[in-house]
Amino acid sequence: MDGYAEVLVHIPNHSGPFATATYVVNAAGGPRQVLLRPSGDSNHWVSLGRFAFFGQPQVQLSTISATGDGSEKVVWDAAAIQVPYDAGGNRDVRTIYNAPSNNAPMLRQNSPVAGTLVQMRNGPDVWAVNSWFFVPQRPDDVDRTGPLLIMDRASGLCLSVAGNRTDAGAPIIVDNCDSSNPSQLWNIDPREPPNNYAVSRMVFNQRSAYCLKMRNGSTLPDTQLEQNSCDITDLSTIWHLDQISGP
Repeated sequence: MDGYAEVLVHIPNHSGPFATATYVVNAAGGPRQVLLRPSGDSNHWVSLGRFAFFGQPQVQLSTISATGDGSEKVVWDAAAIQVPYDAGGNRDVRTIYNAPSNNAPMLRQNSPVAGTLVQMRNGPDVWAVNSWFFVPQRPDDVDRTGPLLIMDRASGLCLSVAGNRTDAGAPIIVDNCDSSNPSQLWNIDPREPPNNYAVSRMVFNQRSAYCLKMRNGSTLPDTQLEQNSCDITDLSTIWHLDQISGP
């Protein structure tokens, strides 16, 4: 599986008393422990939370408790994984694609951690791996030309230049959102690129004035995203910003 999902477990209909169950979700960022003590209201689904996955999802449950004395039960039945629905309210939600290759910028191995590199991948966006909030910094910016925060919808982290660097070739990461940091602010170049990509645009950084670009001009999957010179004729610098919900 490649993306974010909500993990739910089913609590069957049994009489108590119930022990606190320890679930372990093997997610993209490593094992995550979730403690759950069922209530008397059984035969229902309970959410363990939302997690990033990169590969085969696994959910484990142990019947061993550090405080157990054998008098309580650990009950279990089934687990389910579903798309983490988030309507986004009235916020501007978009997918981002490199127009010529149709590859999209995504967090490396879907790791929801500040400092994670952003790389290009092809793949589904139904698990929220290519879904971004465009957050305007001017109240009159109805056309979303910038400056903007570009926030990953699932992790809540924002596109940023690593180390606030201003040099060409600096990698793009996600970081804790800070609207006062110009390395996290982006503008949309209004010029139309040639070669039948008129609806696409270049995206440039407020601090450095460099554009989002696929490293070495590559349009292949797994290519690192960087900032570099803005060239309207360079196919690795033009992006389709497809609005999927919002004002």
